[in-house]
Amino acid sequence: MNFQKGVAMNLSSTDINNTNNLFLLWEQELMLRHDLRKGTRSVQEVKIETAADLDLLYRALYFSDYTDFFTILINNLSNTAALNWLQNAPDWLVLRFWSFLPWYLQHHVVSTDNLQFLIRLYKSDLKPEYQRILKHLNLSQVQYLISRTANPALRELFKQQETILIDKRQQAYYGLADKSRLPYPTIYGDKSVIIVQTLDLLSASEKVNFSDPYGSERFIQQLLVAEGLFQCGLIYENIAYLKKVYREYEQENRLVALLDEQRIVKNMSQQLRRLLPLHALLTRQVQPKQYVLLIYEQYFPRLLPDEASLLYLDLYLKLLDYLSRDNSVFPYDVQSVLQQLEQKHPGDKELFSIMADNISTDKEDLQPIILAIKNRLTSMPHEAFVLLEFLRILLIKGYLVQDIEIFNQVLTAYAQLWRWVPSFLFFNPAVTEQIGWANSSLRQHFEKISGLLDYYHGETLFYDLKNRPDLFRKKDETARREILFGKLTGVLI
Repeated sequence: MNFQKGVAMNLSSTDINNTNNLFLLWEQELMLRHDLRKGTRSVQEVKIETAADLDLLYRALYFSDYTDFFTILINNLSNTAALNWLQNAPDWLVLRFWSFLPWYLQHHVVSTDNLQFLIRLYKSDLKPEYQRILKHLNLSQVQYLISRTANPALRELFKQQETILIDKRQQAYYGLADKSRLPYPTIYGDKSVIIVQTLDLLSASEKVNFSDPYGSERFIQQLLVAEGLFQCGLIYENIAYLKKVYREYEQENRLVALLDEQRIVKNMSQQLRRLLPLHALLTRQVQPKQYVLLIYEQYFPRLLPDEASLLYLDLYLKLLDYLSRDNSVFPYDVQSVLQQLEQKHPGDKELFSIMADNISTDKEDLQPIILAIKNRLTSMPHEAFVLLEFLRILLIKGYLVQDIEIFNQVLTAYAQLWRWVPSFLFFNPAVTEQIGWANSSLRQHFEKISGLLDYYHGETLFYDLKNRPDLFRKKDETARREILFGKLTGVLI
């Protein structure tokens, strides 16, 4: 039998256990031992079905390399045959197994559902061994086991370890994991919840948690971290992290599955198409489209930008130029970009046709734009923002009337973007002055933000944070917390 790396092995499929010829049995067993010893690097893939399989592996491996034998045993303990074999093994071997298990858990990843053997094998005299083992389990593994054991003594052991891990998590997450924290709603959900989830993902994506730190499984996990950073509104950190992931992917990856590679490249491309244009707007790039293309060229050379989405950056520049002009005539250069967008996005033909040719005060004509803004708030926030600016600037130029229903939705969308990423891009005194009339509550909130921004000049914010931290914990101080987040993340300078 050949036993090569990456190939699962069913020992019971051999003829070894199906012969009465003792000489043939000995000869075949000898050959199998030889093959097993030659291919010990693939012990993680060995699957057993019967106790006879383990007997054979024990004779073939234990006395030459007991670590390989115990590795196979651990990976098969969800199998009743393996579990019974261990329970009936000699005491000296069982003791050595319990001594080996903490080391194995420290250096290898064991899926959470494969740890249920800890529940079935527990005895009161194993308490010291279990205390050593539990130090190498993470919080989700411990909580999984708590939910599946009815043994009071074992449950208490798990609960004690859970408390220790929760305390450590609280310290590592600066209190963000405290369930009593105040809510921080954004377009992607509660920001504080998303931050904790992202920190958990980041911890789970560390190299030590993967048998192959540069395989597809870890890269997919890292892309979940990147998605979490974006949803948290940590735009600068998101770019830095994706640069690191892409660099490792290009230099270190050992992917063999084409489908995995396609999935990773597609996911990373989708994230960058949403992230980089927004970053260009947040950092007030003079030529945002060219800036994004340069980032692709320097840091993500194999990935392709979305030309249609980048046209929104051109549209934004044309709109700002139009806003600065004295005349109110709808400019040809804005129409030209809209026509390009219509060609690139034929599915949005109605939207861009209305924007380019049929601007009117009719609510029905504006509804496709409002709907597009709502749909793009989470999928393509920079596109939603440019569409908001389109309506605001057309209002200023006299093309639109002050319709409360329409501009309440516009002002609400600006506020949603601000709560997600507190940047002057999404809120500034001009927005409050020009469309604040559409929602008195939001206008008051923006006016409070303006007052706090005037107050928090220089080091005043960090003085209050240090000496008057309770100010930021009050339920009605949402604006103060938003400003704090903006300052800490560098989007409010």
